[in-house]
Amino acid sequence: MDEFDAMEIVRNHWVETSENLPSQQVLMVTCPFCGKSDRVKVIPSSEGTDKKSVGEYREALQLLSEAKKSVAICGFCLNVVLVRAGRAEPVGMA
Repeated sequence: MDEFDAMEIVRNHWVETSENLPSQQVLMVTCPFCGKSDRVKVIPSSEGTDKKSVGEYREALQLLSEAKKSVAICGFCLNVVLVRAGRAEPVGMA
């Protein structure tokens, strides 16, 4: 699995379960895709019902957060972003 596959797994899981999640922490960072600064939310690491999809989801989150970055999603454009030191960057950036 590469970062882009992991990003798709995380996005799909979040879209399918977002209405069942407790309120999420909103980060005041600017989305590198759409420019919104009040919609980026931290993605929780353990929600889900299907064991197989939860395992894939956790593996994807672990892959994306290896470089001490928080995995987040823009609630407006639904793109997964990585946040470190108050800055959001797209997946795949070094």
